[in-house]
Amino acid sequence: MTTTYFHRKLQVILSLALLNCLAVWGASEEPANADGPLPISRGELVAFRENVLLQTNETAREIVVGFSSAKILGTVDGDAVVLGGDAMINGKIKHDLVVILGSATLGPDAEVEHDVVVIGGHLNSAPGARIGH
Repeated sequence: MTTTYFHRKLQVILSLALLNCLAVWGASEEPANADGPLPISRGELVAFRENVLLQTNETAREIVVGFSSAKILGTVDGDAVVLGGDAMINGKIKHDLVVILGSATLGPDAEVEHDVVVIGGHLNSAPGARIGH
């Protein structure tokens, strides 16, 4: 199997996954509060060769990023997975963070409630970052 064939097959699989997630991707608005902008729910975020930014007022159910990077300032209710890119976390991940062939940086306000797994990269954690319960 050639590298080009593998990349095309992976691109097709990730594209189908993205289309599947877009079918259930929805946004909901909740009442405003005095603390800032309206919270936004973004459903599952799946991106291929496109960076992902989850703002502080945003929530996602899951995040899967292929061959690009993720910056998470908001809350992920499930897992965050980054393949072939870096993850910068200064928000909350309620399950696991997995980074393959990239590095993870946890800022001082980062919280990962379960495990952090980094394969083929480095884990950089600022004082104040929390991993596990």
